[in-house]
Amino acid sequence: AAGALPWSNDAVLYLEQRVEAGVGERCPLPELFGAMRKKEPALTIRDFHSGLRRLHDRGVMRLLTCGEDDEPAEPEYALLDGPTMYYYAAPLRGRAA
Repeated sequence: AAGALPWSNDAVLYLEQRVEAGVGERCPLPELFGAMRKKEPALTIRDFHSGLRRLHDRGVMRLLTCGEDDEPAEPEYALLDGPTMYYYAAPLRGRAA
């Protein structure tokens, strides 16, 4: 479902494991990027953002915005989509136990 993104399965698994560990479902994009860079050292933020859009559009994961009072700690990792700023990724509801 994710196409030719070599890190897509790792990203989904990482998000699901966070939920299972009780850390929460909202994973900050800097954290997810860091985890994916360990497996794909050549991954750039630009390619990461492009891949996240594809995964979100295909229903593989969810992208979440910051709350009104939630200022991103590392805004350079935020994914901008028009007026929307995504800063968190989450697994699909119901996928993680």
